Amino acid sequence: MEQRVIRKVGVIGQGHVGTHLFDLLREKGVSVHKLVARQLKDCLDNVMRLDSENTLWLLTIKDDAYEEVISYIPAELKGIMTHTSGTMHLDILKKFRWRGVMYPFQTFRKEVPLHRKDFLFVIESDHKEIEVSLMKFALMLTGHACVGDAIFRRRLHIAGILTSNFVNYLISLAWEWLSDYPSDLIQEALIPLMIQTVERIKDYEPFLLQTGPAARNDRHVIQMHLDLLKTQPELFEIYVFLTNRILKKYGYPELPK
Repeated sequence: MEQRVIRKVGVIGQGHVGTHLFDLLREKGVSVHKLVARQLKDCLDNVMRLDSENTLWLLTIKDDAYEEVISYIPAELKGIMTHTSGTMHLDILKKFRWRGVMYPFQTFRKEVPLHRKDFLFVIESDHKEIEVSLMKFALMLTGHACVGDAIFRRRLHIAGILTSNFVNYLISLAWEWLSDYPSDLIQEALIPLMIQTVERIKDYEPFLLQTGPAARNDRHVIQMHLDLLKTQPELFEIYVFLTNRILKKYGYPELPK
Protein backbone atom coordinates (compact mmCIF):
# COMPACT_ATOMS: atom_id res chain seq x y z
CA MET A 1 0.00 0.00 0.00
CA GLU A 2 1.28 3.47 -0.91
CA GLN A 3 1.17 6.38 1.51
CA ARG A 4 -2.10 8.29 1.46
CA VAL A 5 -2.19 11.97 0.54
CA ILE A 6 -4.91 13.44 2.72
CA ARG A 7 -6.93 15.92 0.68
CA LYS A 8 -10.12 16.33 2.70
CA VAL A 9 -11.21 15.82 6.28
CA GLY A 10 -14.51 14.99 7.92
CA VAL A 11 -14.67 16.16 11.54
CA ILE A 12 -17.26 14.15 13.46
CA GLY A 13 -18.27 16.05 16.58
CA GLN A 14 -18.70 19.73 17.37
CA GLY A 15 -17.42 19.92 20.93
CA HIS A 16 -14.33 21.74 22.16
CA VAL A 17 -11.81 19.57 20.26
CA GLY A 18 -13.84 19.30 17.06
CA THR A 19 -14.52 23.02 16.88
CA HIS A 20 -10.85 23.99 17.18
CA LEU A 21 -9.56 21.28 14.85
CA PHE A 22 -12.13 22.30 12.24
CA ASP A 23 -10.96 25.93 12.46
CA LEU A 24 -7.29 24.93 12.32
CA LEU A 25 -7.86 22.72 9.27
CA ARG A 26 -9.71 25.51 7.52
CA GLU A 27 -6.88 27.94 8.36
CA LYS A 28 -4.43 25.56 6.71
CA GLY A 29 -6.51 25.45 3.53
CA VAL A 30 -7.71 21.86 3.99
CA SER A 31 -11.07 20.90 2.54
CA VAL A 32 -12.91 20.18 5.79
CA HIS A 33 -16.50 19.25 6.61
CA LYS A 34 -18.41 19.11 9.91
CA LEU A 35 -20.66 16.24 10.87
CA VAL A 36 -22.77 16.25 14.02
CA ALA A 37 -22.14 12.99 15.88
CA ARG A 38 -25.60 12.70 17.38
CA GLN A 39 -27.17 13.11 13.92
CA LEU A 40 -24.77 10.78 12.12
CA LYS A 41 -27.19 7.86 12.02
CA ASP A 42 -29.60 9.90 9.91
CA CYS A 43 -27.09 11.44 7.49
CA LEU A 44 -24.89 8.58 6.33
CA ASP A 45 -25.33 9.77 2.73
CA ASN A 46 -23.14 12.76 3.64
CA VAL A 47 -20.48 10.39 4.97
CA MET A 48 -20.43 8.27 1.83
CA ARG A 49 -20.31 11.34 -0.45
CA LEU A 50 -17.21 12.62 1.36
CA ASP A 51 -15.47 9.27 1.56
CA SER A 52 -12.52 8.44 -0.67
CA GLU A 53 -9.02 7.02 -0.29
CA ASN A 54 -7.83 10.57 0.38
CA THR A 55 -10.33 11.30 3.17
CA LEU A 56 -9.33 11.54 6.81
CA TRP A 57 -12.07 11.04 9.39
CA LEU A 58 -11.54 12.62 12.81
CA LEU A 59 -13.76 11.38 15.63
CA THR A 60 -13.80 14.20 18.18
CA ILE A 61 -16.35 12.93 20.68
CA LYS A 62 -16.52 12.01 24.36
CA ASP A 63 -14.98 8.68 25.26
CA ASP A 64 -18.30 7.23 26.43
CA ALA A 65 -19.90 7.99 23.03
CA TYR A 66 -17.39 6.15 20.82
CA GLU A 67 -19.07 2.74 20.68
CA GLU A 68 -22.48 4.18 19.79
CA VAL A 69 -21.19 6.59 17.14
CA ILE A 70 -18.88 3.98 15.58
CA SER A 71 -21.83 1.60 15.30
CA TYR A 72 -23.52 4.07 12.91
CA ILE A 73 -20.56 4.35 10.51
CA PRO A 74 -20.19 1.83 7.65
CA ALA A 75 -17.14 -0.41 8.00
CA GLU A 76 -16.41 -0.27 4.27
CA LEU A 77 -15.09 3.30 4.31
CA LYS A 78 -12.16 3.88 1.94
CA GLY A 79 -10.78 6.73 4.02
CA ILE A 80 -8.76 6.67 7.24
CA MET A 81 -10.88 6.57 10.39
CA THR A 82 -9.11 8.10 13.39
CA HIS A 83 -10.00 9.01 16.94
CA THR A 84 -8.59 11.94 18.93
CA SER A 85 -8.79 10.49 22.45
CA GLY A 86 -5.95 10.46 24.94
CA THR A 87 -7.31 7.34 26.62
CA MET A 88 -9.10 5.13 24.06
CA HIS A 89 -7.27 2.16 22.49
CA LEU A 90 -6.79 1.94 18.74
CA ASP A 91 -8.85 -1.29 18.78
CA ILE A 92 -12.04 0.73 19.29
CA LEU A 93 -11.76 1.29 15.51
CA LYS A 94 -11.15 -2.38 14.62
CA LYS A 95 -14.15 -2.58 12.27
CA PHE A 96 -12.41 -0.19 9.86
CA ARG A 97 -9.66 -1.43 7.56
CA TRP A 98 -7.69 1.83 7.66
CA ARG A 99 -7.53 3.29 11.15
CA GLY A 100 -5.37 5.40 13.39
CA VAL A 101 -5.13 7.89 16.23
CA MET A 102 -4.47 11.64 16.06
CA TYR A 103 -4.42 12.82 19.68
CA PRO A 104 -4.02 16.61 19.93
CA PHE A 105 -2.21 17.39 23.18
CA GLN A 106 -3.68 20.77 24.02
CA THR A 107 -6.38 22.26 26.22
CA PHE A 108 -9.49 23.28 24.26
CA ARG A 109 -12.54 25.40 25.03
CA LYS A 110 -14.66 26.17 22.00
CA GLU A 111 -15.41 29.72 23.18
CA VAL A 112 -11.72 30.53 23.85
CA PRO A 113 -9.28 31.18 20.96
CA LEU A 114 -6.18 28.99 20.70
CA HIS A 115 -3.21 31.14 21.69
CA ARG A 116 -0.74 28.40 20.79
CA LYS A 117 -1.18 26.32 17.65
CA ASP A 118 2.14 24.49 17.81
CA PHE A 119 0.84 21.67 20.00
CA LEU A 120 1.87 18.03 19.69
CA PHE A 121 -0.13 15.36 17.87
CA VAL A 122 0.41 11.78 19.08
CA ILE A 123 0.00 9.38 16.16
CA GLU A 124 -0.73 5.66 16.12
CA SER A 125 -1.76 3.13 13.48
CA ASP A 126 -1.30 -0.58 12.92
CA HIS A 127 -0.46 0.15 9.26
CA LYS A 128 2.94 1.76 8.69
CA GLU A 129 1.79 3.61 5.58
CA ILE A 130 -1.17 5.11 7.44
CA GLU A 131 1.10 6.08 10.33
CA VAL A 132 3.43 7.92 7.94
CA SER A 133 0.51 9.69 6.24
CA LEU A 134 -0.93 10.82 9.59
CA MET A 135 2.50 12.01 10.76
CA LYS A 136 3.00 14.11 7.64
CA PHE A 137 -0.47 15.59 7.95
CA ALA A 138 -0.06 16.40 11.65
CA LEU A 139 3.31 18.05 11.01
CA MET A 140 1.69 20.20 8.35
CA LEU A 141 -0.95 21.34 10.86
CA THR A 142 1.14 22.20 13.92
CA GLY A 143 4.77 21.32 13.20
CA HIS A 144 4.91 18.78 16.04
CA ALA A 145 4.04 15.07 16.00
CA CYS A 146 5.30 11.81 17.43
CA VAL A 147 4.31 8.14 17.39
CA GLY A 148 2.89 6.73 20.62
CA ASP A 149 0.70 3.85 21.76
CA ALA A 150 -2.26 3.93 24.16
CA ILE A 151 -0.05 3.62 27.26
CA PHE A 152 2.01 6.63 26.21
CA ARG A 153 -1.13 8.63 25.45
CA ARG A 154 -2.67 7.77 28.82
CA ARG A 155 0.50 8.75 30.68
CA LEU A 156 0.69 11.97 28.67
CA HIS A 157 -2.97 12.63 29.42
CA ILE A 158 -2.29 12.43 33.17
CA ALA A 159 0.70 14.74 32.70
CA GLY A 160 -1.63 17.16 30.94
CA ILE A 161 -4.07 17.06 33.85
CA LEU A 162 -1.24 17.83 36.26
CA THR A 163 0.26 20.67 34.22
CA SER A 164 -2.94 22.24 32.87
CA ASN A 165 -6.17 21.18 34.60
CA PHE A 166 -4.80 21.10 38.15
CA VAL A 167 -2.68 24.21 37.62
CA ASN A 168 -5.68 26.08 36.23
CA TYR A 169 -7.67 25.10 39.32
CA LEU A 170 -4.90 26.42 41.58
CA ILE A 171 -4.85 29.66 39.58
CA SER A 172 -8.61 29.98 40.04
CA LEU A 173 -8.11 29.61 43.81
CA ALA A 174 -5.46 32.33 43.73
CA TRP A 175 -7.84 34.63 41.81
CA GLU A 176 -10.57 33.95 44.35
CA TRP A 177 -8.17 34.53 47.27
CA LEU A 178 -7.38 38.00 45.88
CA SER A 179 -10.93 38.80 44.76
CA ASP A 180 -11.19 41.73 47.18
CA TYR A 181 -8.76 43.61 44.94
CA PRO A 182 -9.27 45.00 41.40
CA SER A 183 -9.14 42.34 38.69
CA ASP A 184 -6.66 44.33 36.59
CA LEU A 185 -4.29 44.44 39.58
CA ILE A 186 -4.60 40.67 40.04
CA GLN A 187 -3.74 40.13 36.37
CA GLU A 188 -0.87 42.60 36.54
CA ALA A 189 0.60 40.72 39.50
CA LEU A 190 -0.02 37.07 38.63
CA ILE A 191 0.24 36.76 34.84
CA PRO A 192 3.94 37.77 34.57
CA LEU A 193 4.70 35.36 37.42
CA MET A 194 2.94 32.48 35.67
CA ILE A 195 4.61 33.22 32.34
CA GLN A 196 8.04 33.34 34.00
CA THR A 197 7.33 30.02 35.75
CA VAL A 198 6.55 28.33 32.44
CA GLU A 199 9.20 30.02 30.31
CA ARG A 200 12.15 29.06 32.51
CA ILE A 201 11.45 25.31 32.33
CA LYS A 202 12.54 25.48 28.70
CA ASP A 203 16.11 25.62 30.02
CA TYR A 204 16.01 23.82 33.39
CA GLU A 205 14.32 20.84 35.01
CA PRO A 206 11.38 21.95 37.19
CA PHE A 207 12.90 20.28 40.27
CA LEU A 208 15.87 22.68 40.07
CA LEU A 209 13.63 25.73 39.92
CA GLN A 210 11.40 25.25 42.97
CA THR A 211 11.22 28.38 45.11
CA GLY A 212 9.08 29.44 48.06
CA PRO A 213 9.07 28.78 51.80
CA ALA A 214 8.64 24.99 51.56
CA ALA A 215 11.65 24.56 49.26
CA ARG A 216 13.85 26.45 51.75
CA ASN A 217 12.12 25.06 54.88
CA ASP A 218 11.10 28.53 56.09
CA ARG A 219 8.72 27.47 58.89
CA HIS A 220 8.12 31.04 60.07
CA VAL A 221 6.66 32.11 56.71
CA ILE A 222 4.70 28.85 56.33
CA GLN A 223 3.09 29.37 59.75
CA MET A 224 2.25 32.98 58.89
CA HIS A 225 0.49 31.77 55.75
CA LEU A 226 -1.41 29.07 57.64
CA ASP A 227 -2.63 31.65 60.17
CA LEU A 228 -3.99 33.76 57.30
CA LEU A 229 -5.65 30.75 55.67
CA LYS A 230 -7.53 29.50 58.73
CA THR A 231 -10.75 31.12 57.50
CA GLN A 232 -10.44 29.26 54.14
CA PRO A 233 -10.58 25.52 54.99
CA GLU A 234 -10.29 24.26 51.40
CA LEU A 235 -7.34 26.51 50.57
CA PHE A 236 -5.76 25.70 53.96
CA GLU A 237 -5.96 21.96 53.22
CA ILE A 238 -4.45 22.34 49.75
CA TYR A 239 -1.66 24.59 51.06
CA VAL A 240 -0.74 22.06 53.77
CA PHE A 241 -0.84 19.11 51.37
CA LEU A 242 1.36 20.73 48.72
CA THR A 243 3.73 22.23 51.29
CA ASN A 244 4.27 18.79 52.82
CA ARG A 245 4.93 17.26 49.41
CA ILE A 246 7.57 19.91 48.66
CA LEU A 247 9.14 19.60 52.11
CA LYS A 248 9.41 15.85 51.66
CA LYS A 249 10.80 16.22 48.13
CA TYR A 250 13.62 18.41 49.45
CA GLY A 251 14.36 16.23 52.48
CA TYR A 252 12.74 18.32 55.21
CA PRO A 253 10.33 17.07 57.92
CA GLU A 254 6.65 17.50 57.09
CA LEU A 255 4.41 19.84 59.06
CA PRO A 256 3.18 18.37 62.35
CA LYS A 257 -0.37 16.98 62.19
